[in-house]
Amino acid sequence: MLEKNPLLARRVAAASLIVDTLFQTLALLGDAESSRSSPSAIYVAYAPHPYAPIGLFSAGLIFQIQWLLRLCLPSKDLEEDGTSAIPLQITPSKVAPILLTQDESATVDPMTDPDVDFHKIKIADNDLSLHNDDEVDGFEEFNSLEPAYFSFLPFYVIGSVLQAGWAALWMTRHYDYCAVILLLNLSVGAYALFWILGGSKNHRYPQSNIFTHLVVKIKIAASVLYLWKTWGAVDILPPPSSTEAALTCIFFVSLALASGPDPTLGLLLASTLLGLATGQNHYLEWSLLFGWTCLTVFLFVALDWALGTRSRKILLSQSTKFEEGAEENVMNSFRAV
Repeated sequence: MLEKNPLLARRVAAASLIVDTLFQTLALLGDAESSRSSPSAIYVAYAPHPYAPIGLFSAGLIFQIQWLLRLCLPSKDLEEDGTSAIPLQITPSKVAPILLTQDESATVDPMTDPDVDFHKIKIADNDLSLHNDDEVDGFEEFNSLEPAYFSFLPFYVIGSVLQAGWAALWMTRHYDYCAVILLLNLSVGAYALFWILGGSKNHRYPQSNIFTHLVVKIKIAASVLYLWKTWGAVDILPPPSSTEAALTCIFFVSLALASGPDPTLGLLLASTLLGLATGQNHYLEWSLLFGWTCLTVFLFVALDWALGTRSRKILLSQSTKFEEGAEENVMNSFRAV
């Protein structure tokens, strides 16, 4: 339905952004007021630095506004390039050829034929012009800048609503429901990144839908940060065990490397870990865990960025040769029979 109504799609995306921004702003202001009024009364096992959620929120808001503006404004590339696939506006000046007899045909000139209704021709010309103008506007606005807009839009709306719901539950201190909401939001963001956008497709940077990629990755990083922030508010366990530390490190490294040699998501997760390491920690072991995990993620992302593309090309070429060799062996076996 949204693909057939670009104006409705624009309004839905803008409304989702407004609701998400409003609730997150209220949650951030509430946290700032609580830390100012009674900082010693708030017990948390670990919490991010106050500037970490503010930084992610500000970056996400800037890129989401840019993403919406690129979808609302006409494309400069299409205006400069005259060879685009936009339907041409047709304004016919003559009526269609009319068959007079079965043996001879002639074209009727509207300037000389008295039977031609000029009023009907004018109405048809206006209707055709308006129809073609609508097609040009829709093509320019929604098919040139971010091709995956309509595919990602439902997940963007769902993610914005879930993030706003987390903010409302966080302000009312329903921490258990907060964790469930954030896990759902993280799943929605991961699905949108790896299945809708296709990750980075074995490139160092995305080749298309760049702003959509940035919006998705910032939302994933914010979900991870808020998830650990929520767990820190209810965690009453002693310092992290070796198993817990290993699972935490494996989770962050796997999520950072899953998007391929593109370092954007890995760097966002490393900054999230840095915010957790420099924030309020009841035990020093939590700070050390987040710090070492941040360093590990950064090193893995740097190595994957430097060597990932080349190693993937080698692996893909070897797999292709293996498949060709297996197919040739099968054909030889059939020929032998």
